[in-house]
Amino acid sequence: MGFGALAVLSYFTFRPCLSMFKIKKPMASCRRWISIWLLMLGVSTPLFAATPDERAFSDAAKAFQDTFYARAEHAFATFVEQFPNSPRLPEAVLFEAESRLMQNDYGGALELLTANQARAGSMAPEYLFWIGETCLRKGDPQRARDAFAQLVKNYPGSPRYLEAALKEAVAAGKMQDWPAVRDLLRQPNGPFQVAAREDPGSELVFRGHLLLAEAQLAGHEYADAEASLRPFEKRLLNPTNAWDWQYLLCRIQLCRPAGAGLAKHVQPARDGRQCPGPGPAGRKHRLQSRRP
Repeated sequence: MGFGALAVLSYFTFRPCLSMFKIKKPMASCRRWISIWLLMLGVSTPLFAATPDERAFSDAAKAFQDTFYARAEHAFATFVEQFPNSPRLPEAVLFEAESRLMQNDYGGALELLTANQARAGSMAPEYLFWIGETCLRKGDPQRARDAFAQLVKNYPGSPRYLEAALKEAVAAGKMQDWPAVRDLLRQPNGPFQVAAREDPGSELVFRGHLLLAEAQLAGHEYADAEASLRPFEKRLLNPTNAWDWQYLLCRIQLCRPAGAGLAKHVQPARDGRQCPGPGPAGRKHRLQSRRP
C-alpha cells in the first residue's frame, strides 16, 4: 500500500475520534497520528537517512546556532575540505566567514568572502551583504557602503534588500556624509520609503526613521527631523527603542532656535551652546550642560 493510500485510510479511520473530541484541524492531527504510527512500524528511519555531507553540515550548523563559533568555524572548514563538490559549499563558506566575524576576525572573514565570491551562485547577495557588514564592523565604511550599494542595485528581489539599503545609509553616516543619508532615506520610491509605507511597524523602518532624523538634525532641519520621529509617538516601543526615540527627540528640541515651535515644556538652546551629539558623548554633554 502506498503512503498516499495509507494517509487516506488513516484519515477516515481516525475521523470519528477527531470529531468526538472536536478537533478543528483533523488533517493536521491525522498527520501527527500517521507519523507516530510510522515511527512505531520503524519505517521512518530509512526514509530520512542523511548522507555524510548532510550530517557534517548539520553538525557544523548546530555549533553555529549554539554560538560555539570557534567550533563552527573548524567544522565548516572541514566540510569545505572534505566535500568540495557539495551543492552547499557556498553556504558552508558563508557560515565559516560568519563564524570568523563573530570572533572579531574581520580580516579572516573578509578574506574568505572575497576569495569565494565568484562562485557564490544564488547566494551572491548574501556574500555582498556580509562583505559590507564585515567592513562596517571593521571600520571601513566606504567599502561597506560600496558593497551595500551594489546589493541594492543588482539584487532588488533579495530578502536583504531593505536591510542593505539601510546599512548603506548607516555607512554614509559613519563617514559624516549626512546629505547622502538624507537622500538615500528620503527618496519617495527608494527602498526605505517603499518599505516604510508597506510595513511601518518593522524594526528596520524604525531604525531608518531614527537615522533620517539624525541626518536632518545634522543639517539643521529641525522641523523635518521631529516629523520623522512623530509616527512612533503613540506606538508601544520596547525599552531600548523608546529610549533611543526619546533621546533623539530631546536633542532635536534642545537644538531648535528659540520660538521655532518647541513643545511648551522644552527650553530652547541658548545661543552659542553646542547641540549634544548621539551616543555616550552626547549624554556626557547633556550632563555637563546642567552644571551651574
